[in-house]
Amino acid sequence: MPIEEAWTVIAGGDNELLNHHFHYKRYKHAIDLVKLKDQCSYQGSPNQLTNYYAYNLTVVAPANGEVVEVVDGIPDCVPGEFNVKHPQGNYIIIKHAKHEYSLIATFKA
Repeated sequence: MPIEEAWTVIAGGDNELLNHHFHYKRYKHAIDLVKLKDQCSYQGSPNQLTNYYAYNLTVVAPANGEVVEVVDGIPDCVPGEFNVKHPQGNYIIIKHAKHEYSLIATFKA
């Protein structure tokens, strides 16, 4: 996993009850992670990104590979809003082997 500490999976798995991505072929194996402290993902107002425990933390590659695509410069979303044009936000794609890739998405701007 592209993390160095304990996180909570809020969506991911092999059925629609565990994974809201399940019916979308492209995202079927996606995992959504959240950083929790005392069962909450932020401290203070939920309307400010910098209040979220996951904000600005180090992300590491899930496995060795070659970075084949990088998208940067997509503005951060306001918490609770969704960027329809760029749902993945800022992201990288890593090629690990033939036909094996990781997409790590929603990096801060």
